[in-house]
Amino acid sequence: MLDRFHYGDRQDDGYGPDSPRVSDKGWIVWQTAFNELDRPFEIVRDEGRGRTGLPLLLIGMEDDYGDDWHIRENDDSQYMSLLEAGLDGASLTLMERKHGIARWRSERGESKPIELTAPDGKPAGTVYAYQSEPGEWRIYDKYGGRPLEGEPGETITDALRHIGYQLEES
Repeated sequence: MLDRFHYGDRQDDGYGPDSPRVSDKGWIVWQTAFNELDRPFEIVRDEGRGRTGLPLLLIGMEDDYGDDWHIRENDDSQYMSLLEAGLDGASLTLMERKHGIARWRSERGESKPIELTAPDGKPAGTVYAYQSEPGEWRIYDKYGGRPLEGEPGETITDALRHIGYQLEES
């Protein structure tokens, strides 16, 4: 779902795709009737009893003195969906990204499945790597067989990095 949204700018280390991921941090900027607002954000999951589990922007607010920004430190932080931000004409700038973890599953055969875990520790699916040409690895959905977003890599590790995951060494 997050692949449908894209950052307007990136000032991070370039890890993973240009689309938002859970645990990303950055700045959101949007125009109101009177002025332009900019606030820090973090992408979190809508969790808890009766919640959707979908990603949301948790937008920070100014402290009482107007000289610092906080996320989750007080009740003034607010949630906004990525769709709502897009409809409001907001621009998102990625400042910090955590990578997910990729682990080889212990199965026999040449094409071992790779389990993906999102940066917040939630399972993100099972994939496999395939080399179509020398030095061109791509990551594919294990069950649907479709290639995932991201550039091919010279190695499996590179291909995983392009989709925002780091291969865990065994």
